Amino acid sequence: MKKNVEILLSLMIVFTIVLAGCAPAATEAPSSEAPAATEAPAEVEAPAATEVPVQPTIPPTPEPPASGIVRGGTLSWARGAIPENLDMTWSTANQDWWIMVNVIEPLVMLNDAGTDLEPGLAETWEMSEDELSYTFHLRDAKFNNGTDLTADDVVFSIDRARTDGSNTWLFENIASTEAVDAKTFKMTLAEPSPSALSLMSLLAVGVYNKAEFEKLGVDEFMKDPVTTGPFMVKEWKVGEVFVLEPNPYYWQLGEDGQPLPYLDEIVVTQVPEATTRVLQVQSETVLGTDGSPYSMIETLKSDPVANLTLWPATQSRYIFLNHTKPPFDDVNIRLALNYAIDREALVQVTTSGVATPAKSFFSPGSACWTGDYGFEYDPEKARELIAQSKYAGGEIPTIHMDIPSSSLIGSDIATALQDMWSQVGFTVETQQLEGPVVSESFSQKTFTAIAGYQWTDDVLDPEEQTAFFMVDPALYSGWTDDAALELADKARKEFDPDARCDMYKELQKIFNEQGVAVILFNNPFDTFVNKNVNNFYQIPLGWLKFGKVWLSQ
Repeated sequence: MKKNVEILLSLMIVFTIVLAGCAPAATEAPSSEAPAATEAPAEVEAPAATEVPVQPTIPPTPEPPASGIVRGGTLSWARGAIPENLDMTWSTANQDWWIMVNVIEPLVMLNDAGTDLEPGLAETWEMSEDELSYTFHLRDAKFNNGTDLTADDVVFSIDRARTDGSNTWLFENIASTEAVDAKTFKMTLAEPSPSALSLMSLLAVGVYNKAEFEKLGVDEFMKDPVTTGPFMVKEWKVGEVFVLEPNPYYWQLGEDGQPLPYLDEIVVTQVPEATTRVLQVQSETVLGTDGSPYSMIETLKSDPVANLTLWPATQSRYIFLNHTKPPFDDVNIRLALNYAIDREALVQVTTSGVATPAKSFFSPGSACWTGDYGFEYDPEKARELIAQSKYAGGEIPTIHMDIPSSSLIGSDIATALQDMWSQVGFTVETQQLEGPVVSESFSQKTFTAIAGYQWTDDVLDPEEQTAFFMVDPALYSGWTDDAALELADKARKEFDPDARCDMYKELQKIFNEQGVAVILFNNPFDTFVNKNVNNFYQIPLGWLKFGKVWLSQ
């Protein structure tokens, strides 16, 4: 969730939202001795969504041998933006989700590679024969204040997410929740759904402590949330620093047989300028960063101090269009814009060749992606489509494109497209606006076109992105198609993986044929991390998971 250091908004698309205020330092953890953690169980064989392909050219980070692990130390990390909202029920921002994954846990988690589901706060689960209910058996876990995790906490957290959060649309199929007993939670669906388990891996349904929440109220509670993750909040100054310390009651053991995490502390500082962050890593002022300048990536691959890694990602870039505004009210114009882009040149100019041209609104790392329906660079075809449009023979309305002021990549993209589109007769005027202004115009459907926005998957299942791009809100574009809506509804109910993927591939074809948006490119994630940092990985959903990281010295 969905959610980007460059500002992105959506319900599930993870757009940066600027929140005011500054939270005080968190209270200290209880001083009583924490109970021994338990060994993480083997993975549960559970129904899953379609398989997620991983880019084969980028090897996963190997697990270190137990004998090589060193405990202790502080991991210092610089980011373009740190968390602004710790309430995952309401947050839609990458800057929140990608760090808070270390603090809050759902019933079902993603594995270390981010490619499959595994037990989280639920050790095991089973689905009923009619496929309408799931029964989850909770592990013996504790919150970071030393109290026991119970099914009442799960009911409270999931009910809040499905009735009072930014992501309620994802949980509309949940008919009821029930605490069968202290360690058993039952979820009943309105209709069978192959995505039900995948949605339970979202941080939006991560589990908070009900008693503390009700005692403190949401505002006070969220300054120092009581959760079950490997870390807990030690200090939080919005826009400056976010400090995590180990949860003394964490349930999972590390490779050395002791409770995770290995680190003593994580200090995440906000450093908006990407080049500055890189220099901080090179000078060892900090040990790691993500989102390095594209122009520096090739050089950084041979850096003597830190490792530059490109990670498989589900991130894609677009130009979002409002179909109610001329000239986007004509499908021929929307298609002409897509054909008039030399995407190979675009990725060279804007990403120094790091990204790859997009073929679909899905990314190649997403389940059910197909590259069969992409747009080739064909300016002559673009001119033919313009000639077939209702603007043929007349003046094509100027394209007014908004760019979030903090989005350098958005500015680079807009500049490149101004030139490419001018060659087939389009005029583009751009304006930079503050992120919240762009976000407001996007959600209120008052925008014309937006550059600088992206999508990153939040779950392994393709239903989420399809819903946001083609069903509701359909990118706030005003576009709708009855055949697409019917097919999307069938796909979300289909349990056969092959048949389901065929439907999602057909939906990708419809999206391109209708020119719902301008698809641009898919980019990997990148991290630049000191060579003494071990066992770090960034999953395809973008999350920065530090629970198993350890430092050589």
